[in-house]
Amino acid sequence: MIKLKFLFLFLFLFIFGGFSSVAFGENYCDTYLSDGAGIIPHYSDFWNIKEDGSFNLDKNAKAEYRRSYYHEGSNGEIYIGENPPIGYKRVVKLTLDANKRVSQMEIKDTPFDIEKFSQETVAKVITLGFKGGKCYPLSKSRVLVDRQLTDFNTDACRELQNYLDRNKQALDCKCGTDRTNQVLQNILDAHHIASPSWFEMSDTKPINAKQAKNGWLINDHNQLSKPLWRTLMLIEDCKRTPGVNAAFDDKKLWQVTDPEADKNTKPVNEGTKGI
Repeated sequence: MIKLKFLFLFLFLFIFGGFSSVAFGENYCDTYLSDGAGIIPHYSDFWNIKEDGSFNLDKNAKAEYRRSYYHEGSNGEIYIGENPPIGYKRVVKLTLDANKRVSQMEIKDTPFDIEKFSQETVAKVITLGFKGGKCYPLSKSRVLVDRQLTDFNTDACRELQNYLDRNKQALDCKCGTDRTNQVLQNILDAHHIASPSWFEMSDTKPINAKQAKNGWLINDHNQLSKPLWRTLMLIEDCKRTPGVNAAFDDKKLWQVTDPEADKNTKPVNEGTKGI
């Protein structure tokens, strides 16, 4: 009888434990944000993001951080920051969508007066996406005075990778063909992904792009100017960033077609375009 009970217990844990891991799996947003918690004020200290993207505040834990700053704005936005006695403090502004999910984070180093937050022009912007009730890190950008640079964009990475998988000629010598480069450029433009200012336009050093998948060839700036090189760099960023890489590889996530699940906040300065 005891052996039979253990057998039922084993089957219960196996079936329901396995189901839980498949049904819920990794919290992509929390994995990403926890890895970068150093730049996000008090993330994991007293607040975090649930698997569906909703905001979770632990008021008891918050009470332990007496020098922290927490404010709910009139439009539903939430400000959380460090609160040093003097000087600048790091503040994150959380924007929630109609479903109370955190759709965007703006991180700024701002003067002590929180009212100055909107006046700061330099920021890190993290956008979260949602598919099938699951949150994933969509993009991270650095917004400068007159320019926005994209560190990663998961949607763009998936679209670019799918194109490369279907069009092997895009990885030929001399950075692909005019046609494949134009398609890649169109995808980059559609996601408003600009290149670093040191990119240059030149075809003087043709290199087999297949060899570049194992490294960025940073010294070959002339090659990095082409859409294919920007594509390879962007995909590499997605594959090496915790949380982003798991979402990028989750085929079931990208099979979701529910329009409500795919609603995302548009990136800041969305008019910025470039290679």
